[in-house]
Amino acid sequence: MFSSCYIENKPTVVIPDNLFSETKMIAVMTDVQLVEGTLSYNRIKRKGNNNFKEDYYNQVFLEHNITAKDLRENLNYYNLQPELMQKIIEKVLENLNQTQGQLEKKIAEEKIADSLKLIEDRIDSLRVVDSLSTYGNKVIN
Repeated sequence: MFSSCYIENKPTVVIPDNLFSETKMIAVMTDVQLVEGTLSYNRIKRKGNNNFKEDYYNQVFLEHNITAKDLRENLNYYNLQPELMQKIIEKVLENLNQTQGQLEKKIAEEKIADSLKLIEDRIDSLRVVDSLSTYGNKVIN
């Protein structure tokens, strides 16, 4: 009689010394994605190189009071829990979509303000021409 034993080699989940709450992990990951998006955009537009990558990440670390090691350990921890990581990623995407919506709204408002300013300037310039003219299209010198 044969008996078989199946031993599943699951990776050991190491709890980081500075374990982030889900909320903090979502906030950190949102900022990391914004940094990565900025770096990708700059590469595509040829606006410099990755000289600022370290600066961008250091800003994230300062803002969240964490280190690169903390981030790496927490990524490893959450990646070993796929369902939880999926939930975090979904929230990060929600945050990014919300940020994109806010930026698009602000850009639209600025375009409207710029258009109104151009119209006002055009009206003012027409008033000046009108105030200088007498009969018909003649302008007094």
